[in-house]
Amino acid sequence: MSHLTNLPLGQGPEMIQEHWCRFFCEKEEHKELVNWLHQEGLSRPIGFEDRLAHAEKLRKMGNQWYEKSDLRRALHCLMGAVHSLDYSPSEQLAQESHERDLASQSMMTIMSNLAMVFLKRGDFVNADKAGTAGLRCSDKLPADDVRAIKAKLLYRRALARAEASDSRDLTGARQDLVEAIKLEPNNAHMRDCLTRCTELLAEERANDPIRYRPFSTSKGEDNTKDAPAASASAAPSSSTASPGNAEFSGNSGNSGTSGTSGFEKSRPEELPPALEKFAEVVGRCLGRSRRTCRRLKQGEGLQVLRDAADYKVFWIFGALLSLLLALKLSPLAAT
Repeated sequence: MSHLTNLPLGQGPEMIQEHWCRFFCEKEEHKELVNWLHQEGLSRPIGFEDRLAHAEKLRKMGNQWYEKSDLRRALHCLMGAVHSLDYSPSEQLAQESHERDLASQSMMTIMSNLAMVFLKRGDFVNADKAGTAGLRCSDKLPADDVRAIKAKLLYRRALARAEASDSRDLTGARQDLVEAIKLEPNNAHMRDCLTRCTELLAEERANDPIRYRPFSTSKGEDNTKDAPAASASAAPSSSTASPGNAEFSGNSGNSGTSGTSGFEKSRPEELPPALEKFAEVVGRCLGRSRRTCRRLKQGEGLQVLRDAADYKVFWIFGALLSLLLALKLSPLAAT
């Protein structure tokens, strides 16, 4: 198992636990991985330089198996590379700054390859996790030195998020593709993917069951059965209106003397600017809540908590804005 340094009393157990492999496998699976590495003569060494070289060796082995289309062995070798660089927080604190940079750079490349293997295996949830982990490593390094690999990580995470599965997130996929194109503006393939993703996102939003749709009828709907009720309460001039301007008779007792109180078929009633902004804020909160619930069902509780901390300001702002708009619009609701 891993080599642990002598820790002072009072330090929490999370400081002496390794976390990278736990992103992708359970405790028993991790034990099986360590046993397989031991049987293959690929056990993890102790020294930093040795572990770094061992991780690079396993990464190259994984690439060779990937080229031979043996995704199972490629996955085992790449997970072994992750295990080789899986330092506990206490071990990371004891490292020099240049050692942490070398470990982050090596782990970033491993995560990029691992994301591709997961994509080929159809494991889109773990492909998303691998892309996210690689991007976290890239954030610890100078931006100019990681442009190419960061664009690749964003692109592969976008592919994982755009696949038709329970964890599909076209909004996140589009954001990743936009960021990837900023890093590689001449990449035509990424631009094609962005165009396709935008089309899928528009189609998804159009078919969203909770999307706001004004009350209207289809072109072929027959409303002639309400004609006697409408003609009885309407003025004589309204009986000569064209079909395109026809109105629902609805509740004839609440209609005015000219019969113009119904909803128009041709165009929905426009919302006031304040009410439209209120609907936009509520819609964004509902969409984020749906994605959060979906990720919680998939067991991504820790990642959801981290994202929630990042978007804490957004949630507070949205809640306050919704409350202020609701108070401001209360007289409109009363009328």
